Amino acid sequence: MLNNDILRRIRYTFDFSDAEMMEVFKLADLTVTKEQILNWLKKRKRKIFKVYMISN
Repeated sequence: MLNNDILRRIRYTFDFSDAEMMEVFKLADLTVTKEQILNWLKKRKRKIFKVYMISN
């Protein structure tokens, strides 16, 4: 399971909007755009699929 899969499950379990997802990342001192969130939530079969990686 990829981080993208986990993000997708969290979003739909809690019914978070794009803005709410951005706020969750902001709480962790990470700035993300709506475009990034939409790319991370795409299924792997799509051509524009990006894997979300957290690097420390």
